[in-house]
Amino acid sequence: MRRLGKTRVTVAAVLAVAGAMLVAPAAEAAVVTQTPLVGYQPNNTVRDMIVVGNTAYIGGSFTALTSANGATTVTRNHVAAIDMTTGNVLPWNPNVNGTVYSILPAGNNVYLGGSFTTVGGATHKNIAEVNNTNGAVVAAFANSSRPNKAVRALVIANGNLYVGGAFTSPRSFMMEVNATTNAYIPTWAPVVDAEVRALATDTSQTRIVEGGFQQCAVGSGCDGRIGIGAVNTTDGAFVPFAYSGPPTFIPPPGFPYRPFQVIQMTQDGNTLFASGTGNGGTALSLNMEDGTLNWQAGFNGNVVGIGVTDGVVYTGGHYSTYCGPVPGNNFFCVGRPGSAARSKLAGFDEATGALETWAPTVNTALGIEAVGADLGRVAVGGEFTRISGVTVNHFARFQQ
Repeated sequence: MRRLGKTRVTVAAVLAVAGAMLVAPAAEAAVVTQTPLVGYQPNNTVRDMIVVGNTAYIGGSFTALTSANGATTVTRNHVAAIDMTTGNVLPWNPNVNGTVYSILPAGNNVYLGGSFTTVGGATHKNIAEVNNTNGAVVAAFANSSRPNKAVRALVIANGNLYVGGAFTSPRSFMMEVNATTNAYIPTWAPVVDAEVRALATDTSQTRIVEGGFQQCAVGSGCDGRIGIGAVNTTDGAFVPFAYSGPPTFIPPPGFPYRPFQVIQMTQDGNTLFASGTGNGGTALSLNMEDGTLNWQAGFNGNVVGIGVTDGVVYTGGHYSTYCGPVPGNNFFCVGRPGSAARSKLAGFDEATGALETWAPTVNTALGIEAVGADLGRVAVGGEFTRISGVTVNHFARFQQ
C-alpha cells in the first residue's frame, strides 16, 4: 500500500522480544489468502506497482496483457492499470516506449518515472505526467530539465515533486521540480554518492527519507549514511536519522560481498517500511521522525518489494528462507533459531514484526520484484509464472 510515490501511509510500533517474532496467529484474521486470483497477465516482468483503492498501477518491461483464458490480448506498453476486484485491464493507457520503474498517482494525474524517451508518442525523457483516467500526457508538465538517466523514485511534498534515480543531470541522483511545470528547483541540493531507489516524506512534509545504493564515507557529503538517510525539504541538508545500513568492509578475495541497499519504501503515517538487499535481504520498520528501528526481519536473499495494509506488512523478493528478527544473511540463515521457509513472499504483524503463517510458494529464482497493498488487497509483480500452484504470469492479486 503506497501513496505519495514509492510510499504509503498507517502507524507501527516497537520492537518485540525475539521470541515474539515467530508465528503470530492473533493477526491472521487480516491476512490475505495464499492462493492468488487470476486475471489479465503481462507478457513480461513487472518492475513497480502501486495499489490505490481498487486499482493497481503497474510498470515494467511488458508490452501486452492477456486474459486468464488466453482469448483476449490488449496492448499496454510498459505501464497499465488493473481492476483489483475483477482482474480486468482498465482503459488507462499512457503508451510508454521504455521500462517504467516508478508510478505516483497524485490527484487527477499520475507521474511516471523510468528509462524512456516518449509517452503517448510525445517526447518525454525518463519522467512524465499523465491523466489518471485515460493516460493522456499532461502537456503543462513540460519537456524541460529532464533527468539524463533512469528515474527510480517519486514523492510529492509541499506541492513539489522530488525525484530519485540514476541520473547525473541536471544534478546527481536526487532533484526537486515544480509538480505542475517540471521546472527544476536548484536550491534543493542533497548530496549522495550513488543511485537513489526510494523516496518517502513524513506527515509534516519537512523531511524526505531517501534510500538507494549510497555507501558514503565519513566526511563525504552524506557522511557515513549507508543505504538510507533523511534530508530536509528546504535545501536538502541531511537531518538526524538513527538507522544506517550495515557498514561496508573490504572482503577477502573470493568473498561474494554485496553492500546494503534500500530498494523500496512504503509507509503508514510516520512509520516507514523499507526493503533492503545485500548479503541476504532485510525488511525494516523505522520511525520516520528520527530513524530509530522498530523491528527488522532478515532473509537469505534480497527483499525487493514491500507493502502494508490492515495491520500486515507484506514482503517480496528473491529469498527462500526467513532468518529471524536479525539482518539478512546468505550464509547463516537456514536452520537458525526462529528461521522458517518462505518462498519469495512473507507477511509480518505491522506493530511487532512477528512472522505470519502466510506463505505462498513462488517459482523462478528471482520471483518477486514489486509489492503493492491497499484496503485489504495485495498485488505482487515480478518474473514468476506460478504462485501456490496457480498459473499467473508476472502479476498476481490476493484478497482477504
